[in-house]
Amino acid sequence: MADFSINYRLFIDPLGNEHGERKKIDGFLDLLSASGVAGVLSPRDGKAGRPGHPECNPCRMFAAVLLAFAIDGGRLRDIESRCRFDMRFAYFMPRDTPSHATFCRFLNRCVLPNAERIFSLVTSEICRKMGIDPCSEVFVDGTKLEANANKYKFVWKPEAKMRKLLRKAEETCARFGVHPGKTHSGYVGERSELSSLMERRLEESGTAPSTLRRGRGIRNTELASAYMDCLAWLEKMACYQEQCNICGTGRRSYYKTDHDATAMCLKEDYYSGLGSSMHAGYNIQAAVSKGIVLSYYVSQDRTDYKTLPTLLEVHKSRYGSYPSAVCADAGYGGTANYAFLEENGIRSFVKANTWEGEISGKRPPLLVLGSDGERKCLSGKKAEEIVPPRHPRTPERRFFRVKSCSGCMYEEYCKKPLKEKHGGRLFEADPEYLRRKQKSYANLLSAKGIERRVNRSIQVEGTFGILKQDRRYDRFRRRGLGKVSMEAMLNFLGLNIRKYLRFVETGKNPDFWKAPEGLEPERPRRISRTVKNGGAKKKKLQPNEAARKSYRRKGRH
Repeated sequence: MADFSINYRLFIDPLGNEHGERKKIDGFLDLLSASGVAGVLSPRDGKAGRPGHPECNPCRMFAAVLLAFAIDGGRLRDIESRCRFDMRFAYFMPRDTPSHATFCRFLNRCVLPNAERIFSLVTSEICRKMGIDPCSEVFVDGTKLEANANKYKFVWKPEAKMRKLLRKAEETCARFGVHPGKTHSGYVGERSELSSLMERRLEESGTAPSTLRRGRGIRNTELASAYMDCLAWLEKMACYQEQCNICGTGRRSYYKTDHDATAMCLKEDYYSGLGSSMHAGYNIQAAVSKGIVLSYYVSQDRTDYKTLPTLLEVHKSRYGSYPSAVCADAGYGGTANYAFLEENGIRSFVKANTWEGEISGKRPPLLVLGSDGERKCLSGKKAEEIVPPRHPRTPERRFFRVKSCSGCMYEEYCKKPLKEKHGGRLFEADPEYLRRKQKSYANLLSAKGIERRVNRSIQVEGTFGILKQDRRYDRFRRRGLGKVSMEAMLNFLGLNIRKYLRFVETGKNPDFWKAPEGLEPERPRRISRTVKNGGAKKKKLQPNEAARKSYRRKGRH
């Protein structure tokens, strides 16, 4: 029977009515029944078990997998052992004792194609039972987990090598009057054209290409040698082209044992003691509210900056609308993310990468927006927009100038990163970015912003802490982006089940820090004396520190 109901009688109740485990397991099964997840657990080929063996109940297998991920991680052999010896699992699986291979086939055939739908159904039901609005404020953060790949077999995207070989082949062909008739629009077309032209030129000289050989004692003409060199280069370019196709357009590396894994900097280093931290990994993004993971996204990006719009789009596809507010750390602050939040009516509590220095007064901003909307420098002087003296870094940027800087106490600090020493101070900035950043800063410094900053470190970072430290889950067990996404889904769903089981036991939602009444908004600190003295002096490094930094700079890791 494909459902989560307990429709049989046990002579001996393995849990007992006096234990709280019975109540939690019943609540867990009721949750799965009410979510409607039983309707999406059918395999694509109609077979969930091993051919020739009795069919296992897919709902109870899913309940066993999900409960195992909620307890201490979902190792398949541990799930098999729990179904045989753990009373909690024997309570709803008394007749089924699937092997680890059966669970593996079940995950690949039933859960993998419907992973997104399963997560949405179960999480929505958890939110309904716990009284959580999934479209309210969310806390966003990301972490990197190591991939199941050979850390030594990685490939960097060989675009530069391709261009070098193509240029070398074209120069060799040009010495013999062979010129391709088109530009470098595609390497495949260039290879075919160059090889055909050189072959035709070789035939005109009276030499058949099929008769050419290399080896000791063989003397070829200069044209024949150039022809064979070009073929070798173009064949190598075909290999490089295949590697570029595997990388795609959004990343610069991949691993041979897992093509979807990307070389990322992880905190833990086991290569050497000199700071080398490049490993195969995935970037896991999560949106959390009230301790429940509402949305997740497995990214191949090495940074968090580009992942925020995608994560929010995933959230909207699951729950019908964007969250009302987003709180995130400085890794997400930037022009594109601020614009996305403003265009979609999402209140921003996102720090910029300069937040810490600006709020502490150690690195104040050089150009700000005043209360009257005017651009002002650090000393309060008005900065007027001028005709661009050069091309800006981005089309959105504008140039501003403060005419007189004489006698300014911040002159040494302000002009420190400036190349132009004369004619006042020249600023290059994006006015819309300044406006959106200051608006986000006003939200962060308010009493509500202080509360959300504290809760962000508790909820979303606490979620990753439970996953990686408490449960020691710091590496994926599966390969490929699809299977890794399914594994991340089961882990996050297991964390949500943990919160729900505690809710079933206590009847209360988890409490988080709330700002006391009458809490005044935070104000940025005064500009430090170090800034008035021209900025922080360069710290003199010890010999060991200097050697370590030079080692990193030279890229010998």
